[in-house]
This record gives sequence, C-alpha cells and structure tokens, in this order.
Amino acid sequence: MIKKITFTLLAIFMFSSMSFAHMPQFVAVNYNSLTSILTAEIGHTTTNPNVHFVYKIDVIVNGRKVVSDDTIGGQPNGNGRTYTTRLNAKAGDVIEVIAYCNRKGQKNATIAVAQGAGKATTAVMEDKTRMDAIEKKMTESSSATQKSQTQKKKKMW
Repeated sequence: MIKKITFTLLAIFMFSSMSFAHMPQFVAVNYNSLTSILTAEIGHTTTNPNVHFVYKIDVIVNGRKVVSDDTIGGQPNGNGRTYTTRLNAKAGDVIEVIAYCNRKGQKNATIAVAQGAGKATTAVMEDKTRMDAIEKKMTESSSATQKSQTQKKKKMW
C-alpha cells in the first residue's frame, strides 16, 4: 500500500512539474550585414534557470542548417538569453533561428537579409506568422498608397 501511495504521489509531482514547463515565449533576430553578426534575443521566463532553460539553438540559412549549437550552457537568468554568432549571409538570404527548451517545445523566428549596399541590419521578426502578416500588410499598404496617389492625380486633372 505504501508503494502505491508513493508511486501515485511521485507521478502527480512529475506531471504537475511538467505542466509548468513551456517553450520560449519569443525569438527576436537581427542580422548586421556590415559585421556579419547574427543576434537572437530569446525570451524564456523561468523561476529556476538551472533546471528549465534554453539548451540548443539552430540557425538555418535558405533551408540549410548552418549552426546547431547545443553547448550554449543554458540561461544566465530567469528571463532568457542572447545568442550571437558570426554568419556570412548575403542580401536576400532567409535566416531562421530555432530555440529549444530543455523541458518542452521550441520557438522560431525568420528574417530576410536586407537588400542594398550599406544596410546594417534587417527588420526584427518574432515568428514566421508575424513576418507573413507584416509582409501582407506592407503589400496592401503599398497598393492602397499607390491607388490613393493615382486618385489624387486624377482629381488634380
């Protein structure tokens, strides 16, 4: 009977502690084409970063994994971490960063390297869904602006 109670309590404890595990809340990526430095800010709040932390980072460029770093040593604090690496990317390249939690899940962010000489950084995107939504809005906004300008020109004539 004591074994059953002990086993039941142990199972409850294990499952309840797993319910507190979560994937990183966000990944914000920035690439500086002048210095070839990729920086990823990873938001992953935890009350104990010694046992619940981001343990691995993958960097994918144009669909090809170029970095898989599982030696990052966890998190320095309970808020998350910053990951920096040198990366030779060119204008138009698509960079994806994936951050993995040691307990549950992963979070990714995707950016496109800015076009044109002298561009220091790309826009920061928190995830692919948000990036697609922003690109759609920008396209719609651009179309609406062009339509509005055309209508203004017609009124002037």
